[in-house]
Amino acid sequence: MNGYKRRSELKKQSVLKAALELFQQYGMNKITVRDIAERAGVSHVTIYKHFQDKNDIMRQIIKTQSLAVLERLREMMVADIPLEEKLNTLIFQRAKIAAQSNRNQIFRIIANDPELRDYFISVWQKEASRMELVLLEEGIRKGYANTNITKETMQLYLEIIFDGLLSNESRLLELLSDEKTVKELHYVVLHGLLKKG
Repeated sequence: MNGYKRRSELKKQSVLKAALELFQQYGMNKITVRDIAERAGVSHVTIYKHFQDKNDIMRQIIKTQSLAVLERLREMMVADIPLEEKLNTLIFQRAKIAAQSNRNQIFRIIANDPELRDYFISVWQKEASRMELVLLEEGIRKGYANTNITKETMQLYLEIIFDGLLSNESRLLELLSDEKTVKELHYVVLHGLLKKG
């Protein structure tokens, strides 16, 4: 990468970082492209060289963050940790994201943006579902999983939760912002899935 391209990429990353900070602090609706430019230390013209508008910036942030989460989950999948911990991390990653994102309404943005919704379902959901299936198969193979529940049923359950998170009127967003609720949901899912002692 030559010097110009490197500087251009650094400016783009600076814009994404500044926008994320502002969106988290004030919400997306209260922030303008000029606010982002000022925080990033660039001109608003520079922003339009990289992005169509404020929504495009948010799309890039969401895509980048979702790929980073997937990479951490892939690392977790090969880590030498107990199966239950892997299931916990994987199954509830979406709930944790929803709870943390409630302030800046990321899931509502995804639900209302056809491009983001398609991306999230085709990339994130597909890969997360694949990882869940691998863990369920491992659980069955090692005798941890409740064999009365088929893999297909468990995957359907997880898809229902995910669809709920992407729903515009989802009560899950509110419920999952409560840590106690997330822990109880964790208990219900894992202990409904895993055999007792």
